Amino acid sequence: MMKKKFKLILMILFVAFLTSCDKADNPYHEDYPAELWTPSELKLKIINSGVELSWSQNDESFDGYILERNIENEEWERVNSSLIDSYALSFTDSIYLPLKSIQYRIIALANMNRSNYAYSSEQTFPIREPLNCSESLGQMTDERDGNIYNTIELLNGQIWMTENLAWLPQVSPPSEGEYSNPYYYVQGFHGNNIEDAVRTSEYQQYGALYNWEAAQNACPTGWRLPNMQDWNELAEFVSYENGGYEKVGHHWIDLGAHLKTTSGWKENGNGTNDFCFSALPAGDRQPDGSFHRFEYFGSWWFVNEYSETEAWYIDLHFHDDHFYFHFGNKEAARGIRCIKE
Repeated sequence: MMKKKFKLILMILFVAFLTSCDKADNPYHEDYPAELWTPSELKLKIINSGVELSWSQNDESFDGYILERNIENEEWERVNSSLIDSYALSFTDSIYLPLKSIQYRIIALANMNRSNYAYSSEQTFPIREPLNCSESLGQMTDERDGNIYNTIELLNGQIWMTENLAWLPQVSPPSEGEYSNPYYYVQGFHGNNIEDAVRTSEYQQYGALYNWEAAQNACPTGWRLPNMQDWNELAEFVSYENGGYEKVGHHWIDLGAHLKTTSGWKENGNGTNDFCFSALPAGDRQPDGSFHRFEYFGSWWFVNEYSETEAWYIDLHFHDDHFYFHFGNKEAARGIRCIKE
């Protein structure tokens, strides 16, 4: 008798459970009112790293959010590739579009069910003030030789030296060199004496020149030789901060002016140095044994190889403002800009 009563109680509880599951009391039920789980008070704030968004929500029992943006009253586009967590109440969209208007909307999802949209106000991006290099620069000391370098931390998270590396464990005249062993040079210097080399104005202003082999381990501890991705991220950031530049192949059109110094380039080939990168025309040392392009061109090695005898480097010219990605003989000597690990 007791067993029958127990089974009856279990059946009643089970039926009650099924009945409760069928009630429209959560967002997964098709009859649950959308307004009960629609996010509200969607606010946007334009900050240095993009757009900071926040909202309110009375429920958390759903899959997550889709966030969309509308630029200049065009088509709505999705911001997040995967759902934002249901318990999240904020999100930062890393975007900057000078003088363009932007608006956001957000919607909650539970399986196939959707809440209503919540909309933000519309705001226009301001033009950011150029960096004040005297206030924005940091410093680091190379413990190997005591050289002190200025550094800049960009809003994309990268930290770069703003001067060419000057570490000089040895020095060779331009007539000496090969690609398989490390060689170090100073622009315009034709001797082997390090003390004489470091006293030259070229060394003090432009640092050293390195063949590709020497460049591989030249940066101090905690810093490294940039790779292609690092240089592209720098270019993408500069492009993004200035409304967008065209990329043709590996090269960025007209972007280099933002990285060049405001003086020092021949024939008025100077730049605006908006990001305190301070790229100078140190020239290079060519495989034919000559110094070349001094005050007209600047070039900096990547860590990336192109072939057994060639490697990639950045090139800036006096006669245009393009940001060139080239490859060339590893025996050539170029400058180095270290990036923080």
